[in-house]
Amino acid sequence: MDSNHPQTTPEPGHDEDLHDVLPSTKVKEVRQHQSKAGVYADVLIYKGRELQDAMTLDYYNIEEGSVIEAEEF
Repeated sequence: MDSNHPQTTPEPGHDEDLHDVLPSTKVKEVRQHQSKAGVYADVLIYKGRELQDAMTLDYYNIEEGSVIEAEEF
């Protein structure tokens, strides 16, 4: 896999991988992709930090193999 394309995995209990997402991908786009895969999260968390929809993966330094937690309320 290209190191310029992060792969993210939602948790807990979900194993949907996002392949070929670019560092310029917005969190909102990640959330949309996850919902299409049946993963509905109220909040996405990376390294203990809530991700804002308008920001990019690059903004949060999310790299290939990173884990993003998907939390439902």
